[in-house]
Amino acid sequence: MWSSVLAYQNYAQSLRPIADLMARLASPVGADDRPIVAQSLDEMGVMAVQIDALLRRHADAQRALRENQSRLTMFAEAASDYFYEMDENLRFSYFSDRFEQITGIPSAEVIGLTSSEMSAKFMVPNYSEHQFELERHKPYRDFRFATRRPDGRLLHLQVSAVPFFDEHGTFRGYRGTGANITPIVETQQTLNIREAELAQAQKMEAVGQLTGGIAHDFNNLLTVILGNLELLEVVCGDRTQLQTYIDAAIAAAKRGGALTQRLLAFSRRQSLHPDSVDLAVLFGSIAELLRRTLGEDITLTVESEASLWPCHVDRHQLENSILNLALNSRDAMPHGGELSFELSNYTVGERNLGGVAGVGDYVRIRVRDTGEGIAADVLPHVFEPFFTTKAPGEGSGLGMSMVYGFVRQSGGDVTVHSELGRGTTVSLLLPRAVGRAGGTR
Repeated sequence: MWSSVLAYQNYAQSLRPIADLMARLASPVGADDRPIVAQSLDEMGVMAVQIDALLRRHADAQRALRENQSRLTMFAEAASDYFYEMDENLRFSYFSDRFEQITGIPSAEVIGLTSSEMSAKFMVPNYSEHQFELERHKPYRDFRFATRRPDGRLLHLQVSAVPFFDEHGTFRGYRGTGANITPIVETQQTLNIREAELAQAQKMEAVGQLTGGIAHDFNNLLTVILGNLELLEVVCGDRTQLQTYIDAAIAAAKRGGALTQRLLAFSRRQSLHPDSVDLAVLFGSIAELLRRTLGEDITLTVESEASLWPCHVDRHQLENSILNLALNSRDAMPHGGELSFELSNYTVGERNLGGVAGVGDYVRIRVRDTGEGIAADVLPHVFEPFFTTKAPGEGSGLGMSMVYGFVRQSGGDVTVHSELGRGTTVSLLLPRAVGRAGGTR
């Protein structure tokens, strides 16, 4: 009997490690890290030790997996980009939280959509080539497209992904990232605009130098011609036939002189007499002239900021520039319309620095009309001398170039914005005068 009891006790002791292992299996991984101690090295004891070692390795692997998952989760939360996953049918199955923060669209609204359905939702214009790559299960990098957030803001996205496969080489889907590159794209667009403006300014500078040199020499020749014609007029006396020819030659020489003055204005070589000018007073004095020039079918309005700064310009040349702009607007509205002059203070700082106007205070004249507008391919040429879209004999093509030269020579800037069928806006930035405005030069 005692031998049976002893055998039972030995058997129970050999099973204790197995019982401990079963208890550990029923508890959470890592909850009990105590080692299993075998009472004997029989088969049951050896098996218990081996299973214990296996469970420890399993617990270590589970712990490492949790740490990796936690690490990846923190990376995803800290990343500027969002992460996404597609299944083998190219349906989106996962988006990180950054997706909604970037796009404004809850991930629940797009999970389950196919890539083609997603492209339709985001209105991706160049998606067909990208779809071809997806169907071939090829990795893709830096695929860019533009869309709009639900609030209407334009959004530029860039996505990259790699395919993943199971152990049998079967395609299981894509995993990738998406980035908001809107600031980069907008900065590049601004840089492109500035480069185009610089190239145009350099072109106009070169044309201005060439034009100014020719106009200066031509003006000297006209001076000699006109002086000799006047002397000839004195010598010929009352000879009617000769006087007719002389008068015609003198008139032509004077017209040539006026032309060279306009060319010199474009090249910024004209003589200016700048003074402090109150624009509100100036427009009040020429408003009636502008109305008569525009005709009854065009409504003229002048709006001025209450505490408008004076500007430092040549009053006479400014009046000529305003009249030139009004005439251009009139010609662009053959069936009538509206022309407005908006006068306001404007400060150019580091943040809104653009064009050629440097940092400082300016007075802005914004000229808006409701005319036919200017075509995109014509717009870059509006300030070039002799460039005109009018019929032969209806314009010299020097009006806008004269405005350009005057404003630039005065230390300001001029820009034109226009679209066909949507009118034209010309903005003049004139330097602010120091001191009180006077109405005269």
